[in-house]
Amino acid sequence: MYFRLSLQYLHLVEAVIDESIKQGNQQVVISDSSISESDFYEKTKWSDFNIAEPTLFNLYHGIELLLKGYLKSCNTNVTSQGHKIDNLFSSFQNNFSDKKSIAEALKKYIGSNSELVEPLKSFFYENNITVSQYYDALRYPTDKKEIITYSHYTLKGKGEKVIPFFKELRADIDFILRESVKYWRNL
Repeated sequence: MYFRLSLQYLHLVEAVIDESIKQGNQQVVISDSSISESDFYEKTKWSDFNIAEPTLFNLYHGIELLLKGYLKSCNTNVTSQGHKIDNLFSSFQNNFSDKKSIAEALKKYIGSNSELVEPLKSFFYENNITVSQYYDALRYPTDKKEIITYSHYTLKGKGEKVIPFFKELRADIDFILRESVKYWRNL
């Protein structure tokens, strides 16, 4: 149940990343002639400026579900852990020491803030939050009490510079999914 849903979220992230890479993460269009609004939209609809937060939310939610799927397979109670990805990851590492390669791939996205890749490291640092707070920080502009306003600018407007990150993320998702499917087929 958790695993199937995680696959769907992570496949969605792969598809969005593929489109952004194919489009060159273009957010600006320069032309010698006038560009219609619909042409501009078509040329920029997959840029990080438009898709960063929802794509990363889906990434983190997919990872959360994946970890919960693994933990449920060894009868660990996951409902008490809520959306705390750091706790789920720690439980995963404790229960699945034979899955070090998956843990290493995940660390870049859900490890301690010092282990994260850019632009994620800057996003969590700038907002003074941990990965476990993704659930609110990528869904809403503020915390639940509307005291803290989250800044999403470090995730946007990267142009072609973010494409290596997208490619690395895409390869890591593919690896994690392949390894996870092997695990689930052998249960």
